[in-house]
Amino acid sequence: MLSRSKSCVSIPSLIIEGMNRGPGARIRLLKPAAFQTTWCWRQDWISGGESMYGLLALFQILNVVQTNRIASEFVIPTQGTKRTLAKEPTVDLHSSERIHLDRVAQVTGLAVEQIARAFLSCAFPRSGWQGAPYLRWCPECLKSGHHALGFQIPIVHRCPGHGSQLIQRCPRCRVELPYKLHGASTAQPLFCCPTCKLDLVQELRTSTARPPLGKVVIAALHADASLLELCDSLPTRTGGVLTGAESMGYRELVLSMPSSVSRTMEFADFARNVMLSLAGRPSKLNLKPSLSYAEPQATFVTKSKPSLSCGWPKHIIPESDRQLIEAAAIYRRVARYLRRGVVREHRSCVQCACRRIWWPVLGSRTVALCPIAVAFIRWRMHWEGTGVPSLLLAEARSPPLGLVTWLAALAPVGSASWSRAMGEWLVKHVLARDLITSFDALLWRATESVKPGFMVWNRLAISEIPRTGWVCAGRGTASNPGRLYVMVSPADQAGRGGASHLIQGRRAHLRWHTDCLRRVDH
Repeated sequence: MLSRSKSCVSIPSLIIEGMNRGPGARIRLLKPAAFQTTWCWRQDWISGGESMYGLLALFQILNVVQTNRIASEFVIPTQGTKRTLAKEPTVDLHSSERIHLDRVAQVTGLAVEQIARAFLSCAFPRSGWQGAPYLRWCPECLKSGHHALGFQIPIVHRCPGHGSQLIQRCPRCRVELPYKLHGASTAQPLFCCPTCKLDLVQELRTSTARPPLGKVVIAALHADASLLELCDSLPTRTGGVLTGAESMGYRELVLSMPSSVSRTMEFADFARNVMLSLAGRPSKLNLKPSLSYAEPQATFVTKSKPSLSCGWPKHIIPESDRQLIEAAAIYRRVARYLRRGVVREHRSCVQCACRRIWWPVLGSRTVALCPIAVAFIRWRMHWEGTGVPSLLLAEARSPPLGLVTWLAALAPVGSASWSRAMGEWLVKHVLARDLITSFDALLWRATESVKPGFMVWNRLAISEIPRTGWVCAGRGTASNPGRLYVMVSPADQAGRGGASHLIQGRRAHLRWHTDCLRRVDH
């Protein structure tokens, strides 16, 4: 391990003349003394995706040097000499114009391309994102001296690895830290408040050990960076019309957002392959659209749409709310599909549980019941917006609040150039997939609750609903039909088969379920 010294001295060669001639020996230098500056660097401290501010801060911590020494080493002066840095002390670290990239690469051993990607202008050249003028950091990442470049993008508010809210003011004096490098001799170290002198990484400066970030956190940070790169690579669109020379022949493009961090990188790779397929370029996967849509010609359009049976009375869902009626009709069809398929052998379990549990059960803890029955009951409670299982047997008294929330928060927004029918087609198919994947997630949870013997009836948050990644392209016309590409993995269908073994021995299973219900007390 290299020590934290900022320079080393090369000792000159010596020759002693007259060793056997007594005290009059002469010492003659063969070459003059040479001082070569070397710097300390730790490659294992680099996690990937650091900003230039973070790289320079790590360099300062390892070598224990002042900020003006860093500026004189890596900053390109505007007037030709390093002495002018004291007269113009601040250098914006969002741009690479004033940083000597080759010198940074020489000292750190990193590639010049990797050094260049520590700047927003180089890492995201197409998006036009303007970095925040002040430093934004994650307090947990800063314990390891890590500062991701994505933290400086204003649309990023949380650390993807720790889930912590990003901080942008000094915790002591509430002053913003400038995202600049100061060349003055009186400048404070990086990660240090210029007003109250609070050092945010004092433990790293005084200790030789550095707490590691962890593989899970690093994977989440890389996944988030990959998603930001995907956003930067998308073709720009103004008013529904693609602009830019690199549009690659795309027409209209709408993407989903993966719900879990673990699948973010997988979704980004899937979206890139879809865009390459749309542009007619070779990709890793031979992707084909799962569904396609083309608006019918005017001669085939009926004047009146058939009435939809949504299952809710008209005084609860009025006829004017066409979108909610269609969503409720899709929900009813998916419920019928599940009832006739997975829940078919467990209808008695569902009926017994709904009759027995007549109180608000959300937030309580009971013994483990039939997983398929519990999953179907919780699935209906979530989408219909009720907290009492026995109300599922009676006529609906309130609108389906779960569907209302989904339409307000998670429904996809179509392109400006799409027809209304094209947008409705996309919403219907995405809703149907979210309904099925949410049941799979609840079934997996209920199956896992059988092992410890108890279960918690907690509320399913919107962020916990697993969503399938998809990309929709096209306009929905006969010449350019809409095409829906869906990211499918083996894990998507694992939930519904997880409790298939419980179907065997139906009588014994129903007897066990009934005995468990007798132990459920309010």
